[in-house]
Amino acid sequence: MVPVFVSSETRRRLFDSAAVPAPIKALGNENYSRSVGYWRNFRFSHTVLTVGDCALQTLQRIAGEQFYEPHTTSSYMSRDDKVKATREAVEKWWAKAKKKGGGKSR
Repeated sequence: MVPVFVSSETRRRLFDSAAVPAPIKALGNENYSRSVGYWRNFRFSHTVLTVGDCALQTLQRIAGEQFYEPHTTSSYMSRDDKVKATREAVEKWWAKAKKKGGGKSR
């Protein structure tokens, strides 16, 4: 589930820009970002996210869809070796979205 709402007008503007191709390209980037993910705030469970993990979050919020389904609360696309499958799902969505002209494609 993607908790942040993106209005249809904002989504249209993002589709008309380079806001989608750039994070798609970054999905496989394993460099560390400056973002930290954690699954419990009362226990040290922090993980430095990769640029690819951050790109996935960006794409999911723009699309309003979830391309990677974590199997535990501490799962991340890069740690689970799901980059290839996630990229394929994103590229399939992006092809449909471009054809359709933006918005949700599923």
